[in-house]
Amino acid sequence: MRRSFITTTTASIALLLIISGAAPALALTDTGSTSPSKPPRTNEQLLREKLASSTAARKADIASSTAAKKEDIREKIDDRKANIASTTQNRKEEIRKHALEQLRHLMKIMAERYQAAIDRLGKLVERISSRMEKLKSAGVDTSAAEAKKTVALSKIADAQTLLNNAKSAFALALATASTSKESVKESRGLLASTTEAIKSAHRAVVDLLVTVEKLRLPRASSTPATTSPTN
Repeated sequence: MRRSFITTTTASIALLLIISGAAPALALTDTGSTSPSKPPRTNEQLLREKLASSTAARKADIASSTAAKKEDIREKIDDRKANIASTTQNRKEEIRKHALEQLRHLMKIMAERYQAAIDRLGKLVERISSRMEKLKSAGVDTSAAEAKKTVALSKIADAQTLLNNAKSAFALALATASTSKESVKESRGLLASTTEAIKSAHRAVVDLLVTVEKLRLPRASSTPATTSPTN
């Protein structure tokens, strides 16, 4: 029985020694089974990472700067276009005003000349009428001249009416802020009609003058008066 106890004790001690010797090995085995930690980065890797970060930041700055420059250029182009449009509009307005001023001046000169021509024709008819009155008082038949005088006066009146219409049309066209080519063209058409009317009136006055010049006062009798003899 003593031997059995000793054997049991020996076996227990051996088991304890085995267990105590296996623990460090188990610990070493567990430590070896864990994932190894990352090795420290080298200077070259750090430099590459820093360079990559700097490059990305620089690209972002360049992109931002490029976008800002493009926007600035776009704004300058828009401003320039607006200035050109404004300058062009102002230039057109100046040209239009200058053209209207020239047209106004031309109309004034032509109206004065046409009015002077009509007035001259009217005064000429008045002098011819005075001549006709003298002939009529002397017994000359002036009926043909009277008819032609009526025609001449009618044509002079027509010319005056057309001239007045042309002046009114021009005044209306020039007074309108948006003077159109059609209104100016219409006014010029009336002025051209006035020109033809003045020419027609002039021909009628000349015809009247020629007719009156053909009229002659009756000649006085050349037979000497007889006197009765005195006693």
